[in-house]
Amino acid sequence: MPQKKTSFELFLGLWNTMQNLTTPNVHRIMGSWLARQTRTVQKRILLMAFRGCGKSTLTGLFCAWLLCHNPDLRILIVSADEALAEYMLRHIRHIIESHPIAKLLLPKRKKIWANDRLLIQRKMISRNRCA
Repeated sequence: MPQKKTSFELFLGLWNTMQNLTTPNVHRIMGSWLARQTRTVQKRILLMAFRGCGKSTLTGLFCAWLLCHNPDLRILIVSADEALAEYMLRHIRHIIESHPIAKLLLPKRKKIWANDRLLIQRKMISRNRCA
């Protein structure tokens, strides 16, 4: 787990630099809004934006960033269908495997990834299916 907490803006900027991309202004706006939501008591948030602006990419990065700061956090992916939810999970998994900050979430022992969950380095032990 990261020693020092990084801002979501830095996390996003580093990812885009790794991808040889710039961070579009719309992503800066949405990213700042998402980061501000972590400082509220709300447990549910809704991000709505125009089609094709990168909401899924940004949401996947946000989920990985949240897990970096709290690996015991549980995130439920709700989608129109199972295939789309699995696609989002694969996106988050790719970020965890590739992002230099998120890589610290990878388990010490190699584990097989499941289609419906992430296996990350965490303190909490749970018996249920969502662990």
